[in-house]
Amino acid sequence: MVRKWVRRYQEESLAGLRDRSRHPHRSPRRTPQEVEEKVRAAHKRTRYGRKRLAWSYGGRRAWLFILILFAIFWE
Repeated sequence: MVRKWVRRYQEESLAGLRDRSRHPHRSPRRTPQEVEEKVRAAHKRTRYGRKRLAWSYGGRRAWLFILILFAIFWE
């Protein structure tokens, strides 16, 4: 662990010791934006929770992505 900080200091000086974001550079399996927007719109329109939205969108597969969206955006 200390080696990482020493290396960062040697390579970047004090700038290398600043906190860095842990956000991934890319997310290839991310739910498409248009799907997220549809789910948000349906939630806003109906005020349904994730289980009821999943059921109205067709079952198990929908349940998974709605569960993920709720975990990320609404809870």
